Amino acid sequence: MIQEMMRAMLKKIPEEYPHLQHPAVIKARITGRQEAGEWEEKLEVTDELGTRECVLKHKKYFYTIQVLNDMDNADAAFPMIPAVSSRQELNIGEVIAVGLLSGKPEPVILGVCE
Repeated sequence: MIQEMMRAMLKKIPEEYPHLQHPAVIKARITGRQEAGEWEEKLEVTDELGTRECVLKHKKYFYTIQVLNDMDNADAAFPMIPAVSSRQELNIGEVIAVGLLSGKPEPVILGVCE
């Protein structure tokens, strides 16, 4: 009975959760980079002079990425993906991990692959 219930549940996964059929994290190579403005981070600093608010300005970037296969070659099944937004400063040619959250076609750069 439990096995039948499990089989029935497993059959529903492709219908109800189609994004689980594809990898949630993929490797990609950065092929292009463009600055996309700035973002601000507000901090409260306390030292011997007292407490004050500081504002740090950081750059934001848009990257073009190419999905890689298991051999770190360009995967022909995927086109180049432009305009992937990130606050991380990365270099062209770096291999990165990219997450596809909840199966949405909005890639998120997780970080550099070592």
